[in-house]
Amino acid sequence: MPRRSNVSTLGKCFQLAVILILINAAYITYTSTGSGLLQFFDTSFLFDHDEYYTNVAIDQSDSKDSIFNNSPSLDEATKYNTIKENHLVSQLTTNEEQVKLPKDVSSSNFTRYDDVVIVTKTLWAKDMDVTQQMLCYISHAYNDKRRYDIVVFTTIPYTEEEIASLQEVVAPTNLTVVSDGPPLEEHLAAMTQEEREFLYKRCNVKKNETLTWQHYCTEPDSHHYNNLGYCWQAEFRAYNIWTHPAIRKYKYMIWMDADTRVAAEWTDDNDPMKVMVENDLHLLFAGFPYGSIGDGIVREKMERVYNRSVCSIKERPNGSLKPLLCRNDTKFAMQQVAGNHHISNLETYRKPIHQEFLRQFVGDYRFSRKFDDQIAVTIPAVMEDDGTKAWHERNVGLSLKIAHHRMFDNNGRDKSPANKWNFFHKIKHNFTGLEERCGKYVTRK
Repeated sequence: MPRRSNVSTLGKCFQLAVILILINAAYITYTSTGSGLLQFFDTSFLFDHDEYYTNVAIDQSDSKDSIFNNSPSLDEATKYNTIKENHLVSQLTTNEEQVKLPKDVSSSNFTRYDDVVIVTKTLWAKDMDVTQQMLCYISHAYNDKRRYDIVVFTTIPYTEEEIASLQEVVAPTNLTVVSDGPPLEEHLAAMTQEEREFLYKRCNVKKNETLTWQHYCTEPDSHHYNNLGYCWQAEFRAYNIWTHPAIRKYKYMIWMDADTRVAAEWTDDNDPMKVMVENDLHLLFAGFPYGSIGDGIVREKMERVYNRSVCSIKERPNGSLKPLLCRNDTKFAMQQVAGNHHISNLETYRKPIHQEFLRQFVGDYRFSRKFDDQIAVTIPAVMEDDGTKAWHERNVGLSLKIAHHRMFDNNGRDKSPANKWNFFHKIKHNFTGLEERCGKYVTRK
């Protein structure tokens, strides 16, 4: 009888070893997943990489601590997210279906709070591209899940086509474009002749020349030199916005300057509205100190309304603001919060005492830029609860990565890319799905 070759014997041993390895791997998979599914090697990656994300099954029926609910409602249709390549894919599942997800998927559970609105303001539709980008960034980072209403105030009305181009960015989120006031001609008609002549002098309007929002205007005893549209936005944001009919039904306002850009996802653990609501805050802000004001007239106005005044503001170690009351010999130099982003409790600013102060604050004449809207946001917040409910986002653990003036979160040590093109291409690699979501709104023009 011919002898078996050593090669044949080794081959049999090798086959037996492979079988044992496969059995062991299957057992480990079975016991470690607890899924009741006997899984062998998945070879789908050899054919179509996309199919990998439809072949990993998770059975949650035996786990009470699962991130999935056994019978999701229609309102939860977007709660199961599959991260596939650079896309965020949402799907609705039922308890009869197997949920197909990659291993590194995380829960998309989040809390949507009531009476929240995201607000911004523009002068006109010529700012469209910048506004579209801001809306797309914050939608991708946060609001595509929460679906908070959005209100865009504008001074010069948009056409229906222009409004539709903004709504398309955030759809199906509700977005409304609202005029922030009457046309300039109606503003002027409501003023006295003396008030108009003073305004024309400030804006250097020549004889037979029509005043426009683009005229640049000065003010007595002030270094400010801004176009009239910018002066109006300071007045509007300081006083008119809080009770405007377009946002009257809301309690909380997430303010975003139109030229801000968000560079990272706001997760449930990094949700500013969660901090705002659950701590019953008056104000949650991005930056402090962000400039200061030294005009004693503001002190006088505080004294008239509040019967006390704040001369300076510090920040406590816990991230809240600490107002220092004025004494007879105290120098007035009040620090202010940044204005490009903040979250405010509208009910606080609508209180009659604060409305009276803000009415007096905006100036003794129309379209004043002398007193900034930033200090108007700051003062009511520190007049309530000794500033303990006015919190600095980063110093209470929120890093929202909001870019403005080449900084993230108004932190001079955290630089952001300088322009819209560089910004987009710098952050897209670490911001999953950004290119697909917002790339069409970023151009070189």
